Amino acid sequence: MLINDLYPFLRFGMFAEPVKAIKKHESFIITFSDKSGKHIWDFKKAGLPTQPEYLLRNYYYRHESQLLLQKIAQIDQKTGVEAWELQKIENNDTTSVAVYRPAL
Repeated sequence: MLINDLYPFLRFGMFAEPVKAIKKHESFIITFSDKSGKHIWDFKKAGLPTQPEYLLRNYYYRHESQLLLQKIAQIDQKTGVEAWELQKIENNDTTSVAVYRPAL
């Protein structure tokens, strides 16, 4: 047996607190803004995979969110879009991760 197998059990002393699982749920969405307001971008309408969570998470953790938004803007060439935005939703808290403003 390796020390890695035993160490997690040995490091808790007699008065240690029990291990608690941290429930963390995160999801990502892409929104775009135009003159009529802010809208959620739909992957299905663009002909892309309908469950984009892996793709969005992958670009987020590689710190390439801006590049993703540029590619999305090229794929979906809507006219009048003022900004594309990647948002992270974590435990009912929404955070703007990246914003791309195409040249009009």
